[in-house]
Amino acid sequence: MLDVAIKKKNAEYCPMILRGRNHRFFKFMILSGLGWTLDLSVFILLNYFEVLRPFVVNYISTLFGITFVWFTSLSIVFKSNDVFRWGYLLSYWLFQSLSIAFYSGLLSLICDEMQSNANFLMVVGTTVILSKLIVTPFNLVTNFWFMKFLVRFMEKSNSRSSC
Repeated sequence: MLDVAIKKKNAEYCPMILRGRNHRFFKFMILSGLGWTLDLSVFILLNYFEVLRPFVVNYISTLFGITFVWFTSLSIVFKSNDVFRWGYLLSYWLFQSLSIAFYSGLLSLICDEMQSNANFLMVVGTTVILSKLIVTPFNLVTNFWFMKFLVRFMEKSNSRSSC
C-alpha cells in the first residue's frame, strides 16, 4: 500500500513527457540529440572547407549520427540485445540511406531557396546550418518510427527462432 502511494506521489511530479509511451520517445530524443550533435559537428567541419555540396556533406555527417543512435538507442530505449546483429544494422543503414538522401535533397532545396531569395540576406554558411535545423525534427520522427518498426520485427524474429 505504501509502495503504491509513493509511486502515485512521484507520478504527480513527473512531467507528462516522461510517462508512458512518451518516455521511450523522450529517451530516443535525448540520444538522437547527442547523435545530432555529432552529426552537426561533422557537418560544420566539412562545410568549413566548402569543397562538397550541402547534400553530400549532410549525407556523410548524418551517417556518423545515425550509427551512434543505432548503438545507443537500441539497447537503452528499445531494450534490445541485438545491437550487433549485422543484418538488422544493414537494414537500418539502407533505410537511413534513403531517408538521408530524401532529407539531404530537401536540405539542399531549402538552402538554395534561401540563398536565391534577395530578401533573405544571410551568410551562405548560416543558410546551410539553418536548413539543417529546419529538416532535423522531421528526420528525428522518421528515424524513431523506423527504429520502432525494426525492433518489433527483430522481436518477432527472435520469438520465432526461440521456439
